[in-house]
Amino acid sequence: MPYWTAPEFIANGKYSPAMDIWSLGIVSIEMVEKQPPYFDKDPHTARELIAGGGTPTLKDWQAFPWELIGFLSSCLVGNEFKRATASELCLHEFLANACSTMTLVLLLDLELQRSFELTLPSKQMIAR
Repeated sequence: MPYWTAPEFIANGKYSPAMDIWSLGIVSIEMVEKQPPYFDKDPHTARELIAGGGTPTLKDWQAFPWELIGFLSSCLVGNEFKRATASELCLHEFLANACSTMTLVLLLDLELQRSFELTLPSKQMIAR
């Protein structure tokens, strides 16, 4: 599936650490929108859009904080040599203003509990 693939991998098939930064940007969009960019397109079309230099963005980008938009813009630079590094992203305002690790752990725990409860059969189904 090409949806998370960096443009340079589509072009030359060789791995570089910059590809992980691209994928981080795509996964970040997926976390917000529940699917990666171009997911509504068939894989071939998505591959062409990515390879053609189209920079993926949030569908309703104006609804999000500018720190997130800037973070995504740093991750999703088409030219791998101009794309931010992991060290640079660690200093980005979006991450600097993020919640503490403990808060994140608690939020993830709550979400896991909620997801687990949604997958359990209802008491009525068990009684049958």
